[in-house]
Amino acid sequence: MDHIPPPRSPRYTPPDIVCFVRADFACPSALSFEDYPESRGWKPSAFIDGDFRQGHTIKESQEFIQEWLYFKLMEAVFGSVGLEIHMDDFTRGKDGQLLVDSTNLVRYISAFEDQFRNQDFQAKHESVKQINRVSTTTQRLVVRECSMITPTEVRSGSWPFDLVTSLSFMVLGCTLAFAISRIVQVLPDKNLALELYKQLHISHQSWGVSEMLYERMRSDNWCPHSLAQFASGEYSIIGMYFASLLEIPSDGKDHTDCEVRECLHMTVDEKKYTTCHVHPQPCCEPSIPERTAVIESLKLGSIPLLRISEADDGTISIGVVPFIDGIKYVAISHVWAHGLGNVKGNWLPSCQMRRLSQLAEALYPFSSARVEIYLWIDTVCVPRPNNTDDADYRKVAIDLLQDTYTNADKVLVIDDQLVRPSSMAPPEETLWRSTSHPSDETICLSILTGKQPSKLLGHSKAGRMKAFLGQVDGVPSDIIFMPGPRLPEDGWKWAPTSFMARYQWTAYQHFQKIAIPGASDHSMTEQTNISHYFDKGLRVRFPGITLSDVPDNLDLIFRVETGFLKSKTRLMVVCWYDRCPPEWKDVDIKPLKHPTLILQGYPKAHGSIHAIFVDAYEGAGMDGTVEVDPTARSVTPTRFICRANVSVIESRLEEDEETVSYFQGDERVSRSCGGKLLDQ
Repeated sequence: MDHIPPPRSPRYTPPDIVCFVRADFACPSALSFEDYPESRGWKPSAFIDGDFRQGHTIKESQEFIQEWLYFKLMEAVFGSVGLEIHMDDFTRGKDGQLLVDSTNLVRYISAFEDQFRNQDFQAKHESVKQINRVSTTTQRLVVRECSMITPTEVRSGSWPFDLVTSLSFMVLGCTLAFAISRIVQVLPDKNLALELYKQLHISHQSWGVSEMLYERMRSDNWCPHSLAQFASGEYSIIGMYFASLLEIPSDGKDHTDCEVRECLHMTVDEKKYTTCHVHPQPCCEPSIPERTAVIESLKLGSIPLLRISEADDGTISIGVVPFIDGIKYVAISHVWAHGLGNVKGNWLPSCQMRRLSQLAEALYPFSSARVEIYLWIDTVCVPRPNNTDDADYRKVAIDLLQDTYTNADKVLVIDDQLVRPSSMAPPEETLWRSTSHPSDETICLSILTGKQPSKLLGHSKAGRMKAFLGQVDGVPSDIIFMPGPRLPEDGWKWAPTSFMARYQWTAYQHFQKIAIPGASDHSMTEQTNISHYFDKGLRVRFPGITLSDVPDNLDLIFRVETGFLKSKTRLMVVCWYDRCPPEWKDVDIKPLKHPTLILQGYPKAHGSIHAIFVDAYEGAGMDGTVEVDPTARSVTPTRFICRANVSVIESRLEEDEETVSYFQGDERVSRSCGGKLLDQ
């Protein structure tokens, strides 16, 4: 991990990684990554079954596997553009022991980029193919054996490394995947960049979660709610490693009872909410602005601004003026859970108003004359409902929120966690924020996208998501493959209950180690087609496989044998790996009319793709009888069952008997069914 720049004042020093490989080892470039195991007396097929010993001693196993999945991996990646690696560049001695040192990895990546850019069109494609092949093999084995969210029942038990060395495999794979992806994306030829990027089937976010780092961060009082982001792949293993080094001050709260889905200290319970003073004990009276002036400003369609004045005796008074062009003001964004909100009225204690004024003044340190400071804060400037008002001015203020932050001269973010670090703290310490009310997510999204957030008020959390999606002009088609729970109503099961909190669900039960890696490495890009919502659902266009000869006792992991691109292909399907209720055992296969897999793309020989398991059906309100369309030239209504992951186990060309096998799948899977590939 030596290649990862540490924070300015790291909490821990980088761990020493023992090098089990001989110092005089030289990567034999003449042997391919796939052929290397047999040249050393190891059977690749045995690794699939989890046998990492194969009659060898632990020491011999440690030596070979580190040779293959660490040094030979680098040799294969960098060798794809003609670069050779040297052991001396990746090892160092310490106290008579040989250690792995990845400091020079950055230099090799830079050299790789230069060589890759200078390759011709065909050579670039061949390099990407080779990198995909070796990285996929490594990723399958490393994540299965090293990641804490891997199902314990699929681990071999014969992996010969401790948690520290296991972390080094994950970090190396993640680094190479990220670097190659970025190098491809920034190629000058954008069409070629897009074509090659689509062929990359490795993600830097899918290299597992370190149990060592998780335990370290929990002991440092990290909340499980924050750690869930790492456990689900929302951030990479590199991000988790870097975060574990940060000297983030504790918030002084006990997170023992917090859950993955929520931090108990960040969720606002309005029945128990207390507006805080600057100091722990109440010290002053409220500073209450004239409500009428706030309302009058909103009646004009203008943003109400606060002008704070302090008399010689320390008394605070607040004036309200409507915003006009030319007025500079500071908009304040804060965390309600930290006490700057008020559920009883539109006011704050005088000590807090004085503090806000001082913080705002500090944003203009070089002014030659005293600056007239104007503030906006939702606690005061967004009126609470009042039966005497002639309109709901809270909705008016909320619809002005985008203008409020756009027109502000400065935005001041106040968060107890952000205030504690010193000015010398690294910027990474300021990245952890969330909403105090989970249902406010769609309000924020509506503001950011220029919609009308007031139309979301008065709805439940699910109703707010529907109201928000109903305002947008279209959604990425890939949304149907997004992890996490979905809205329960018919016609809306394509829609997530949350965009921000999907990691909280995909990682919800990872502490019981039954989640499957890859649950949240889904992303929507600019290249994703836009789909539109109709009264009966979302209309999308993807390839699919309709299943045949489906056994009633189909397990959540099964095989599909189908014809695909002039070949007979055997696929492994893993269903319901989100672990969102209901579970697979609650799914009744028998009544499904046309069980079908909708695929995010065409299956590749290496890597896996996202899919959803659906039933094509005769739905209520549909016109006429609906059957699976064999040519997919018309719309086929479907009902969402669960998400899935599809990977190729074996592909046999029809023109000859050549069989290509890969380090994928699980031959112990006994359930299988047939499938007919449908066009898009």
